[in-house]
Amino acid sequence: MRTFLRFALSGSLLLALFINVIPCGPAFVTPVFEIKSSPEFPYSEFAAGRLGIIKPEFHRSVLLAAFRYLNGGGFTPDEQKALTEVWRAEFRKEAYGDDDISETIKAWVAKRSEVVGKEEKLPPIYVERDYGGFDFFPNCTRNAFETATETLADRASTHGSESEAVKEWVRGQDAVFSNCSTGKVSPGEPEMSMPQWLQKDRAYQLAAASFYSMDYEDAKRRFRDIALDFDSPWRETADYLVARTLIRQASVGNMPAKTVELYEEAEQQLRNFSSSSGKFTDSAERMLGLIKYRTRPQERVRELAQKLTLNGGSNFRQDVIDYVWLLDKFERLALEDLERQQLTEQVKTFPQGELTSEQQIAVRRLKQLNGEETDTYTPGLPQPRTPDELAFRIYSQDYSQNWTIYVPIDATEAQALELAESTIGTPLTPELKDRVLTARQSAYSSRFGGNVAEAYEGGYHGDEKFSVGLMPPFLSDDEITNWLFSYPVSYTHLRAHETA
Repeated sequence: MRTFLRFALSGSLLLALFINVIPCGPAFVTPVFEIKSSPEFPYSEFAAGRLGIIKPEFHRSVLLAAFRYLNGGGFTPDEQKALTEVWRAEFRKEAYGDDDISETIKAWVAKRSEVVGKEEKLPPIYVERDYGGFDFFPNCTRNAFETATETLADRASTHGSESEAVKEWVRGQDAVFSNCSTGKVSPGEPEMSMPQWLQKDRAYQLAAASFYSMDYEDAKRRFRDIALDFDSPWRETADYLVARTLIRQASVGNMPAKTVELYEEAEQQLRNFSSSSGKFTDSAERMLGLIKYRTRPQERVRELAQKLTLNGGSNFRQDVIDYVWLLDKFERLALEDLERQQLTEQVKTFPQGELTSEQQIAVRRLKQLNGEETDTYTPGLPQPRTPDELAFRIYSQDYSQNWTIYVPIDATEAQALELAESTIGTPLTPELKDRVLTARQSAYSSRFGGNVAEAYEGGYHGDEKFSVGLMPPFLSDDEITNWLFSYPVSYTHLRAHETA
């Protein structure tokens, strides 16, 4: 009995103690996750110099900001905003604000309606998709629509919204933007009966249409002609766009020798280019940086290290991204070189006969590092039969059947539907029509990204660990680069020593 009483009393005391420590609050526990690679969200405190603990696991772009503050420097409000944008994109996968073109397209459509009338049915290229966005313009930037809106406002103000010439200008611009979305379309050539201002604008629209449809040779020719036309209001813009066309042509090519030649030609064009209005100064600088990034990465990474140590500039955000990506690239190359050396020696010891599974993995990895084999998986997507053709696959409602549709790039939507109906062999239901147009749009959009050179070349996928001794000599000459590599590695080694 005493035992039972002692047990009951002990239980009551324990229960009383437990009740006393129950906090006043919701009856659930909220987990707190430690983000090792980033400062505390929303990052503005860190960007402003309130650093707190500088963790060695921080992303290089974060450590870059810390280095600047630790060395007595700082960032302007615009640079702080740029840093937080980089971190939000890196750690939260948020797009940069200036990448969103939806509002810009809406402004263009509104201005266009003032000329053509609100009653007119919008061309399909300007109608938002069901998901509520205009990101189906893979090849037209926000600036393209801003320029179109400003130009139309000027032409309508000068010549009148009811002018047939202004309406013709709009029809030409619709054709230009069709090349960004649905198919290869070219405005009509300038006619002698057109006012001179429309002839000049139409020449520029034709060049832009060629650029957006990836007909780069024709675009270069047309832009060069405009750049030599002293009476054209597009002369300076066209001169700048010659270089941009060369860079775009280089980025989608798959012939290394030709790519280098195009980049060199673009660099020479930019060296000779002088923006009399200052409108393209920052853009020209960015493009020169891109060319160096592609063709002379060692020179570019040192240039950025010296620039970012104390200074910023109008291209600060892109400079931070380029610098960090180049460091990632050189780290990957160093680790792959180390792994290649070790595997080469290891494979030499393998027998001539049948290999074990582990030995086969080692041989395959060495081939990958030597560029003899890749892990790239290419899905069985239909391929166009000619460069001027699109190919896409359509499935039946129950996926029991599928058809490969081949459509010329410059086919209209009606022609695309007719070709699809001919291939399928039966009249298209409304649902199938939507599928055809959506698949055609996707096939057209893929032309702009499928062959573009990969921008990020970092990311090591092996088992080797980086050490300061692996850092290429040309990187150790810049204090900021040396610190970005050595601080995380040294700290990690120190902690490992302390826990050993």
